[in-house]
Amino acid sequence: DLALPLPVQMISEMLGMPTEDSRQLKDWSAALAKTLDPLISDDERAAGTEAAGEMADYIRHVYDRRRLDLGDDILSALIAAEEGGDRRTRDEVMANVRLLYVAGHETTTNLIGNGLLALLRNRDQFDLVRAEPALDSNLVEEVLRYDSPVQFTRRIPTEDVTVADTTIPAGSVVLLCAASANRDPRKWGVAHDDFLVARAGTNEQLSFGGGRHFCLGAALARLEGQIALPRIVRRFPRIRATADRPSHLPRMVLRGLASLEVTID
Repeated sequence: DLALPLPVQMISEMLGMPTEDSRQLKDWSAALAKTLDPLISDDERAAGTEAAGEMADYIRHVYDRRRLDLGDDILSALIAAEEGGDRRTRDEVMANVRLLYVAGHETTTNLIGNGLLALLRNRDQFDLVRAEPALDSNLVEEVLRYDSPVQFTRRIPTEDVTVADTTIPAGSVVLLCAASANRDPRKWGVAHDDFLVARAGTNEQLSFGGGRHFCLGAALARLEGQIALPRIVRRFPRIRATADRPSHLPRMVLRGLASLEVTID
């Protein structure tokens, strides 16, 4: 009711995609997100392939309509670049739109849900956010550190790399656990497992990656989190979760709640 519609509406408007199909988008995204996990079943792999095909057909339809009526949005800009002789082909434009469409809401939905759950479980931090608007941006960084929407990422070294006396051969697929780095006591000290919205240096978390692989949508995700989470806290000071342990989605790489029911009386 909140964590999904807000980022879906934002990325849809930015891309020039319809906003009324958010539930279908959620189903496709869930199937595609599962394929990022290192171990999936044949049924999950088939569901991801089917979702990818259906979403490609959907974006192709939107692309054809938008091409006849360009607007002030990212899809229109990509189409104009393609028609202007730029290096992007039609298929490349649609592939990029599909990536941005899914990535532009899936992780931010989880950021809002994970963040609210952390605040509800730590009422002293909840009260601190209510009282200190200056902490809004730091709150989002701490949520990203404490319960990152992206738990793992992959890299492929272009040359042999030695880490802790172990050589990783060039061309190997390396699964990196950002969630572990974000709780490493060598970096975060004895309070590494605590949720502290005023923590110093929390913007050094690794949930957005780094270098040339730094998340393209980091600024947008931060902004949406800074708007959504503090407003919930200040508008509904007596908000409570209805369950002690809300259910999480059965995924490894992208971490988020299946639902978070609350009372706001």
